[in-house]
Amino acid sequence: RKYRERVRSIAELEAQGFMVPPRGRRLSTRRAASVPRPARSHGNGASAADRRRVQGAKRFRRSSDLNGCGRLWDMGVTSSSAISPPRALGNGNGSRPLAQIVDVFFNLSDFPAVEDGERILLVGQHDALGCWNTSEGLSFEKEKFGWTTRARLRPGDHVEFKCVVSGPLGDRWEEGGNRTLTVPPAMRVPLVVNLLWEGERPVDSWDDAEDEFDATLDKLKSTLDKLQAGSREEVAPEEEAGPAAQPEQPSGVAYEEPAQEFSFDSLVTAGEGEEVLKTSGTATEAWQGKEIVFMQSNDHSGDRRGLSWDTSRLEGGSCEEEVVLGDQTAPSWREKLEVVEGILCRGSPERKDLSPEAVSACSIYLSWISSGVISCAEGGGHHRPCRHAESSMRMFRSLEWGLEEASRGEKGSFTSVLIRRLFPLLPSFSSEFRASTPLTRIRDIAHRNDIPQDLKREIKHTIQNKLHRNAGPEDLVATERMLERVMGGDGEDYSEDFVQEFKRFTVELREFFSASSLDEQLLELQAGMGDEERGRIQSFLGAKAASSQGESSLSKLLSLMDETTGLRQVLCRALASGLRNDAPERAMEMRQKYRLCEIALENFAFTVASRALNAFGGSEATRSLEEVLALALVLQKCILHLSFNGFLQAECSAISNELLACDNSIRADTSNEESVRLCMLRLKACLDRTRRVCDSYRDSYLCAYADQADRLGRAFGQAVPEHAVKMYAESETRASMVFQCAKICQNLSKNVSRDFLKSDNHEWETLVAGEAQGSLVFFETMEDHTMAQNEGSVSGDKILLLRRATGDEEVSASGDGVKGVVLMHELPHLSHLAIRARQEGVVFATCTNEEEINKLMEGLVGKYVKMDASQQKVIVSETERPKVQQVVEPATTGGPAFHEAGGNGHRSLDIKKTSFLLAVGTRGSTRETCGAKAAQCGELQRMSADFPASPYKVPRGVCLPFGSMELVLDMQPRDARGQWEANLSKMDRLLGSNSGGQELDEACKSLREMIESLDVPRDFVDHSICSHFDPSGSLIARSSANVEDLKGMSGAGLYDSILNLDVNDPESVAEGVKKVWASLYTRRAVLSRHKAGIRSQSEACMAVLVQEMVASEHAFVLHTADPILSEEKERYVYAELVRGQGETLASGMQGTPYRLRIEKATGKVEILAFANFSEVDYSKDPFTQEPQRLVELGEKLCTLGEQLETQFGEPQDIEGALSEGSIYVVQSRPQE
Repeated sequence: RKYRERVRSIAELEAQGFMVPPRGRRLSTRRAASVPRPARSHGNGASAADRRRVQGAKRFRRSSDLNGCGRLWDMGVTSSSAISPPRALGNGNGSRPLAQIVDVFFNLSDFPAVEDGERILLVGQHDALGCWNTSEGLSFEKEKFGWTTRARLRPGDHVEFKCVVSGPLGDRWEEGGNRTLTVPPAMRVPLVVNLLWEGERPVDSWDDAEDEFDATLDKLKSTLDKLQAGSREEVAPEEEAGPAAQPEQPSGVAYEEPAQEFSFDSLVTAGEGEEVLKTSGTATEAWQGKEIVFMQSNDHSGDRRGLSWDTSRLEGGSCEEEVVLGDQTAPSWREKLEVVEGILCRGSPERKDLSPEAVSACSIYLSWISSGVISCAEGGGHHRPCRHAESSMRMFRSLEWGLEEASRGEKGSFTSVLIRRLFPLLPSFSSEFRASTPLTRIRDIAHRNDIPQDLKREIKHTIQNKLHRNAGPEDLVATERMLERVMGGDGEDYSEDFVQEFKRFTVELREFFSASSLDEQLLELQAGMGDEERGRIQSFLGAKAASSQGESSLSKLLSLMDETTGLRQVLCRALASGLRNDAPERAMEMRQKYRLCEIALENFAFTVASRALNAFGGSEATRSLEEVLALALVLQKCILHLSFNGFLQAECSAISNELLACDNSIRADTSNEESVRLCMLRLKACLDRTRRVCDSYRDSYLCAYADQADRLGRAFGQAVPEHAVKMYAESETRASMVFQCAKICQNLSKNVSRDFLKSDNHEWETLVAGEAQGSLVFFETMEDHTMAQNEGSVSGDKILLLRRATGDEEVSASGDGVKGVVLMHELPHLSHLAIRARQEGVVFATCTNEEEINKLMEGLVGKYVKMDASQQKVIVSETERPKVQQVVEPATTGGPAFHEAGGNGHRSLDIKKTSFLLAVGTRGSTRETCGAKAAQCGELQRMSADFPASPYKVPRGVCLPFGSMELVLDMQPRDARGQWEANLSKMDRLLGSNSGGQELDEACKSLREMIESLDVPRDFVDHSICSHFDPSGSLIARSSANVEDLKGMSGAGLYDSILNLDVNDPESVAEGVKKVWASLYTRRAVLSRHKAGIRSQSEACMAVLVQEMVASEHAFVLHTADPILSEEKERYVYAELVRGQGETLASGMQGTPYRLRIEKATGKVEILAFANFSEVDYSKDPFTQEPQRLVELGEKLCTLGEQLETQFGEPQDIEGALSEGSIYVVQSRPQE
């Protein structure tokens, strides 16, 4: 009824000559004849000559490009999403022709209720929009997410328009001023415009309408003039954009979501224009919530209708459930902060053991709140910001203590990174914000007499009252939008005093929301600092200002990066003392400022690193040595920033030291080509090590955020858009410093390998050369392949693509038909896995480049491929599958080590078991009584003793011969010997029936537990073993089985060695002996023997070699015939060297050892690689500091290898150690 009366009133006024504004919500009693008409007239559906615009069009702003389909513009006061039209086709060369006509798609969401017979129209002054005639306007069509229509405009067209609901009873125009749109002059793609229905506001009184009309009319001409000039200006792209805010997804809109598994290489190959930079942008830039509307009255709502929470998929009592249940009864920001406080503090003033799950859940929750994804509403009552500040102080205390705990040790915990993410999400608790009436400046601003009444009301109701009643992140966004407006955004010329006062308030509010700029934080912080610290800040600010003037060179950015890192290091040292339990409030306030400032410095360093990478350019072009060294130093600063975060700090510090040492080494002699090559090898080793740190960070981010964000997103329902959930973990990684480290590392690796090491195969490392064909199948581990083989899901010839390996796996024992292996990380060439692959003729290569791995994963997995691996290159390509492929049947008998050539007979494993429990010296050990390893050690001892000038020493030792374990079994109660024999028989039956999986695992586990629980007589261990060694030393218990160290089956790494046994503790030595016995029955050992043709597991016997443990400074593995080369391998000796014990080489730990190739005839040493294992500071290693020492060691190892090869009559696999200037040989076995 009111609507019909209003329509009739409008018609009567128009008939009498009165002018009705097009806004449809204000009616004027002033006659049109008395109002001067502007040059351009507008209308609302009646006569165009009698319509006039009453408020300037709001300025448009550029939004992000969705999926590359056109440019997306948000109009008016909306910030909704739209579906982009299909991508326009190119012209064949990748470019698009300039369009003469541009398709402009208008999408309307939050649309009005439409009655029968009514339709929604788009009407404007352009011919395509009906020239303000509703009968000729464009009609919106109903879609799932809203309404859409299309207009055909020309590039450069400037149009004004509005939305209107037209029906039999008249037209209902949306409120607000006319919208404006300028079609960019160089459009090659469709344009997408998002609109939000601005609603209709009923008229309360004719007098109010007339007053507003008069005030609006006075501002009309200046507003129009300014907007006409400004709207045609081209929008220049920002040089450095902040993290791209994801558009809000309307209900029913499908987005193509990227997979949660991502790689740094896939991220860094995007164009520079698509790069996500981390800057200290305003809150408005990151806002993804509802559009801010300036209010003339208190229209803030506590309505939360439409929201739903579902905790059915959350674990009961978990922190995730606590967050979601708490949010149901916490509409306001204050109440939401108290939910987080309850989790982080648990009602106690001190809680130092923050769990990573609790911290990450709170981080996700507060991030969504701060960006507006989860909206805040009125919570009822008046709660000033001091309440928020007090809660923040309590949480800050708990987080600081948690950070201290998480950062302990050399590795720290990733929880420290998660905790640091929370600090900027908490409000400031400075004393001025904890006062009973904080932020009072806005009250004085709202009562000024030099601003219009409507602006007063908007400031009062939108900001002042809301802020003092229920403050929330939306208040900062509203304030920044208002600041844009008072600084000229609405065309008004406000007094300078008012503008400056509003600026001061905005700065205060940013400080309260922990959103101050870096400069603001530093200038405030330096007031309480000493002269040295203030000088640091001034030096940084000077370098920052200098870098912003003109084009920044790489050297200038390196200087800025150095200043940034040094300043942050000063702040971190000040924070390193920790927070005392009785710290006063003033100390807490200062600590928060320090903490926020050092975090902001890391964010700024992120941007500087990005600029440095841009200045360096792409990796395709050849770069000078000076440019490579400068970017390497930028990387060093980035790594140093990571070391400040409390996670992998020792590793990051070691990498930083090595990068600096490498730079100094290169600059010392740039004229010597070989010296530069060695330094570049050293730099490459450091880059590979950096990449592993980046991978650890990436995996930790995914582990912490991916699944938890998904569970929380589902629990919050439609309140959280799906894309915000799916992209959370990736966006957090991309916004971290480790993202820049990965990008720089990738670019430098390519340049170093190609331009200085002359390698075209830097992404690959060939461990076993050759050619193989088979189906490319992906598994996480070799164990997964074994399980799939047992289930019958894979068969035939295959090439395995493995994500990780320990280095101790068996190739053939994992399953039949393995012809090749591609491993996704580095592995020592002489690790046990690589050795066994070489012995079995399995082609083996590693690949560390994720781009290459993605090509395999996405294009070749599941296809029949050919793998061609050489030292120069590795090629994996699709090939034709043989017409008849023979399926390899499991081998139950037969094997090169245990069958006579050409016969079917089983070769006997002749051994002699002892009848007494005793220990014999290694020089008295024989193959029949103690195994090949112990016998070989005895032979080495004799050789070393017979030749005083021998280049090596052998540690002393004793051996528990074959049969010792059985004798100890006989000493146990309850027929332990019978149980052991019964378990062996069961294992043989399982292997004979090709049964595996859980039954075999249980049988192996049962045998190991039985052996490890044996009671070995203490007196026997003390007198027969310990008494033979120096009481001040340590011992090592090593295996010497009758099925290892044999020609054709070395069994390297198949059985355990137990280190660091206390010679003064017989029980410790006994435990070591039992663990070596038990290693005879690990799953991989059992399967390996079965594959080798051993008919019964009872035939395998274990002797234990106990030796004095050498205090190894470096350990080495030496092959007297180069196993890497496919031809002329006998001409060279190949060696790998690591710091510490040799288990690093044998275990397959990720990293690269020192690699040497020595020509036997000339003694020429070639350094192939420098070591880069984690947790070692190689800047202090003598072989890295002085490569000549490595050359001299290579010459000695060559002499040693040739001597042992001659003595034993065949190529040898030698293990040894360096200690106090001497070379110790602990083992020598046949190489093949």
